[in-house]
Amino acid sequence: MESIQYNSGIPCTGNASITRVNCSNISITTPSPTQGSTSQLEWQVLCDYIVFYANPILIGFGLFFAIFNTIVVMSHARISNDSYMMGLTISTAIMYICNGMLHFPDYVGYSEAFQHVFVYILGGGEWFAYTALWLIVMAALERCVNMMRHQGDTLCTSLQACITTIMIYMVCFVSTLPRYWEYEVGPTVDPATNNTFRKVMKSAAASGPEYSVYYFWYILSFKLLLPFPLMLIMTIILCQRIGHYRKRKIPSYRRDSTLILLNRKLKEEIDISRLALGLLVTYLLLAGPYVIITAIPEVFPEALDKTSTLYSILFNFSQCSYYLNFSLQVILFSCYSKSYRIAVARLCCDRCRNPDYEDY
Repeated sequence: MESIQYNSGIPCTGNASITRVNCSNISITTPSPTQGSTSQLEWQVLCDYIVFYANPILIGFGLFFAIFNTIVVMSHARISNDSYMMGLTISTAIMYICNGMLHFPDYVGYSEAFQHVFVYILGGGEWFAYTALWLIVMAALERCVNMMRHQGDTLCTSLQACITTIMIYMVCFVSTLPRYWEYEVGPTVDPATNNTFRKVMKSAAASGPEYSVYYFWYILSFKLLLPFPLMLIMTIILCQRIGHYRKRKIPSYRRDSTLILLNRKLKEEIDISRLALGLLVTYLLLAGPYVIITAIPEVFPEALDKTSTLYSILFNFSQCSYYLNFSLQVILFSCYSKSYRIAVARLCCDRCRNPDYEDY
C-alpha cells in the first residue's frame, strides 16, 4: 500500500493492489516526438498521461459490458455454468464501480469525504476482484471434472452452483475484512502550503506482524500462489479433453434422431469448455502480469523498487491490461455460448423471441 502523494499541494489517495497511486498533473508538458528525449522522467510522464485517459475508457466500457452480460445471462440461466457466469458478471460490474471510484481523486482532486469512504471502496474492490477470480477457477474446475468423468450428466445442478457461488462470495468477503482495520483518517500537514487537512493513513493495527506478515502471505496465496498454478493445470486439461471430445463427434451422415441430439449435447459441452478455457487464458495473459507485478516489490524488493520509474510504467500498463481482461468477457460469451447469442437476439429482436427460434 502506498502512502498519500501530493500533486501541486493537493493530497490524494490510492491503493497499489487495486489502483495506481498516481495524481498526475496532466498539465505537465509531455515530450514531443520530435525532441528525441528519452529520459526516465519523460517516459514516466508520458505513461501517466496515456493511462490518465485510458483508465476511464476501459472502466466505462468494462462496466457497460459487465451490466449487459449480467442482464443477458440472467435471462437464460438454466445450467450450472450459467450460475457461475452470472456471479462472475455481477462481481465484475461491482469491481469496476469500486475501481472507478478509487480513481476519482486523480480527476477531481482532494475530497475529505472520500478519505472517510476510501477504505470501504478499497475493501469492496478487492472483495469482488477475488470473487471474480475464484468463480473463473470454480467454473473451469467443474468443467475439467465433468469432462473427465466420461458421463453425460453434469457434475452439479444450477441450484448447487448458485450455492457454491454464494459461498465464494462469503469466503472472499471474509478474506478482505482486515482491510477495514488497515487504515484510519487523521490530520496531517501539507508541507507545500502548511495547511492542515485529513487524510487516510496506516493504522497502528496494520503495523503488527499479524497483518504485515500473516495476512500478507494469506492474501498472496489467495490471489496468486494457489489460483494461478490451478489455472495452468486446468488449461492443459481442458485443451486435452476438448481435443478428445472433438474426435467423438458423430458423423454427419448418421440421421438417427437420438444420435443427433447426443451430437448436439456433445457440441454444447465442448463450447462450454471452450468458454472456460478462454476465461482461463485471458485471465492468465492479461490479468496475470498485474497480479505478479504488484507482488514482486513486496516479496523481492531488491528486484523491483516501488518508487522506480520501471515499476510505475509496468504497473500502469498492466493495470490497463487487467481492466481489459474483464471487458473481453462479452466476446468470449458471444463466441462460445449459443444460449448467450440466442438470449442477445431475443432481447434485441421481437421476431427472435419466438420459442422456436433456437431451432432455426
